[in-house]
Amino acid sequence: MQNLKTLTTALVALFALPTMAHADMFSMYVSGSSGYVSGQGNSYDYFDQKVGSGAEAGLELVGVDIWGEALKMGQEQYLFTANLGFDLSYGKKWRTNFGLYTGPIVFMRPEQDSDPFTLSGTMRSALTAQGIDPTMVENEYNETKAQEDELNRYAFGWNLARTRVQFERELFPLVYLGLGGQVAYHYMVTGEEVAGEAKATVADDLESRYGLNQMNPSLSSDLREELGAKSIDRDAIGGFNYAFNAYLKVEI
Repeated sequence: MQNLKTLTTALVALFALPTMAHADMFSMYVSGSSGYVSGQGNSYDYFDQKVGSGAEAGLELVGVDIWGEALKMGQEQYLFTANLGFDLSYGKKWRTNFGLYTGPIVFMRPEQDSDPFTLSGTMRSALTAQGIDPTMVENEYNETKAQEDELNRYAFGWNLARTRVQFERELFPLVYLGLGGQVAYHYMVTGEEVAGEAKATVADDLESRYGLNQMNPSLSSDLREELGAKSIDRDAIGGFNYAFNAYLKVEI
């Protein structure tokens, strides 16, 4: 969190400098880009590659920016962001833009094929010995399997502070060629982690219903492991992400 404060303070101080920077009352743009994307956390393992290409569009109204991007990161793999904030520009033919934004992030990948969940033979025997029908446990779990498979396609997050620097050259009126770099501090969770939290709720219900914690604590722990039941680690969802890209932009 100290790194986040430092990052934000530095950018705000930069904007406060007495320069020839300006913000538009109204403008809008579309651009096509290709670049490198990476970051901290399990979410950034969703993609087969770190380089993607796509499009961005946005508008600025009375100094406030709203923009979004969509990048294809592989076969049926996509990254989407929406952003709200402000920027300042320096120069005309050669232009430098500095921006500070916040907004949501969504990763999407193809549906993962998975078989119905089945308990191991050892676990089935252990549950039966405690008077618990293992088939009932499997059926209860599999009732929500479709929702879990759908959740596993996604990662969700929020860029708390996203800074962007761009260097552009006006090729001819309204058209710019540029290079950009971005750093953001995010909170991110994968669909798998959300599903693990839901499975922890299922395990809690089973433990309460059958008193597993009192009867056999080790069995309760083993069952949680087989189900993949785990709470989201709140201390691990924060981190930095980075992006570097080249783009062609049309702005009016």
